[in-house]
Amino acid sequence: MRRPRPVVLALVVAGLGLTRAALFADPSDFPPDRKYEYIVVGAGPGGSVVASRLSEDPNANVLLIEAGPNDEGILEIEVPYLGYTLQPDTAYDWNYTTTPQKGLDDRVILYSRGRVLGGSSSINLMVWTRSSRDDFDRYASVSGDDGWSWDAVEPYFREIEHLVPPVDHHNTSGQVDFDIHGHRGPVNITVANVPFPIDPHVYGTTQDLSKEFPYNGDMNSGNPIGIGQLSSWRATKEIILSAGAINTPQLLMLSGIGPSVQLAGIAVETLVDNPPLDSTSPIIRANSTLFNELLAEWEAEQQGVMANGGSNHVGWLRIPEDDPVWLTEKDPSAGPTSPHYEFLFRLYHQPGFTSTVAGTPVPSTGYFMTISAVVVSPSSSGSITLSSKSPFDFPIIDPAFLSTSFDVYAMRAAIRSVARFVSAKTWDGFITGQAASFASVDLSSDESVDAWARSQASTIWHPTGTARMGGCGDNDSVVDPDLRVKGTKGLRVVDASVLVSGILLF
Repeated sequence: MRRPRPVVLALVVAGLGLTRAALFADPSDFPPDRKYEYIVVGAGPGGSVVASRLSEDPNANVLLIEAGPNDEGILEIEVPYLGYTLQPDTAYDWNYTTTPQKGLDDRVILYSRGRVLGGSSSINLMVWTRSSRDDFDRYASVSGDDGWSWDAVEPYFREIEHLVPPVDHHNTSGQVDFDIHGHRGPVNITVANVPFPIDPHVYGTTQDLSKEFPYNGDMNSGNPIGIGQLSSWRATKEIILSAGAINTPQLLMLSGIGPSVQLAGIAVETLVDNPPLDSTSPIIRANSTLFNELLAEWEAEQQGVMANGGSNHVGWLRIPEDDPVWLTEKDPSAGPTSPHYEFLFRLYHQPGFTSTVAGTPVPSTGYFMTISAVVVSPSSSGSITLSSKSPFDFPIIDPAFLSTSFDVYAMRAAIRSVARFVSAKTWDGFITGQAASFASVDLSSDESVDAWARSQASTIWHPTGTARMGGCGDNDSVVDPDLRVKGTKGLRVVDASVLVSGILLF
């Protein structure tokens, strides 16, 4: 794949706040003064917001740096339904790969991360979920700071939300709880814009099999259970790393902040000896004339199927409390409102969505449904390490997928749960059978299910914990509750790498 030449996109804010903002796509266009009070590295959702808030001070001088190109005018980013085409192997993706994963039959897994203005949010699937009360309360417990608790954070969700009607203006009764959302914020959110043919069957299953798959009218209440060139700049006050869960730990380690044993192995001088940087990562997982007609409808009116994002439905589910697994395993989730696995539904064909294994044939009819089963509270943790002391070499990414007995059990439970979900009477006549490699799986055999999972599973990304947060006095975390890098001055991290467990908010 041919990649455009590396560029640095920078937002320089000085003097009169945003009235003096400028966007530079070429480092040679930068003003000669290379001093800034604040330098923010990474223009994803974390870095962009931090830079914007800092620039509200009319006297602040802020530099926002992004390694990728501008997102303006990129059709695949603008059209919600085309999100799947942005990764992997595109100019807007870092196109990382993992080490061979022992738990996945030694396969190397594509590990997409956004390399474009907007970061990974620009190549994601436009799903808005807040995570669970228990997860935020665990952040507060681990950090020793109640400011991370659900009760403290939830008002900020309302502040940034602007709940708007769907583009087709359908009746949203039962789809959203208006009382728990904000209505004046800068981020427009809505329910699924256009119904899909599977919608009534998904809802029907929550009635037929309500005990296992309860209907959740709005998963944002706190309980989601249910369905370039080399350049140098100087910061006089702070540098804020918002480079994401892969690049942030890489930059920290290249700067000498990390485990001394690992840094010594590649001749990087240790300035701050921090713990190993582990990671937690969830794992998973039409014809051209019609496509052009649907795209034309979206371009003309922003309506139709293309107005939808990744899926009309999502399910957050838990392994039952009386399951025998709890006799030998400790629950890695944050609590009873924190799910163990997730369902993602997709009806229409998108490249790679029938299988994560290249070359897997799709049904000859071209009409099929995929349900991705995702372990979102794994007990395993992986690692990010340096491959060399060059910033241009990709780090070594080892998520350690399916490397613990609990993760294997949870994946097996999720796959069987999917099979039970589509066994509801509402699917009779709609689903004609299993397809692709799943057709040969014996669901009654642990060995058959596990073998299929190891041969097919991949990732839905969203890594966390690679520069994890902890209390001010503990020695096994990278940042404190105020996100300051321990052992340094003037350095913070503001991205998902600080979160201590798998992230359930998209």
